Amino acid sequence: MEHIESKNHPDYLTAVCRGIIEPGILPLTNALQSIGCNPLASCEGHIKPKSWFSWFIQREPVKPYVLFYASVDLAKEINRVIENFRTWKSFYNYRLTGYFHPKNGALIWVIEPCDVRLKAGNANRKLINADIANLANELLRAFNN
Repeated sequence: MEHIESKNHPDYLTAVCRGIIEPGILPLTNALQSIGCNPLASCEGHIKPKSWFSWFIQREPVKPYVLFYASVDLAKEINRVIENFRTWKSFYNYRLTGYFHPKNGALIWVIEPCDVRLKAGNANRKLINADIANLANELLRAFNN
């Protein structure tokens, strides 16, 4: 798989060594990398103000995500794990979506929450972190059996 590197987005192992990957999403990026995916970008999610003057009243969540390269067959298996995880083991709902990379046209994937509660501003950092860690463990369990 091709890697797209820039000074702002180094290869995965360099990003880990530099501490660039946020701790809340690191378990999932590590799990994906260990099962053969190439993580490209990620975010642990943040609560940001809806506007500069109302930061103390209204907050809009920025959802956690991991963007990565993987073969279609591998993505199908990851999706199976996510569907099972979403049904029984997570607080928020998650999905896997495919996109075409704007520079090279390669098929890339993103794992992110697809939960209306996050859109409504009901983001709970502890629950998000627990979901991310649990999803990482589910992926490792599924691919190491």
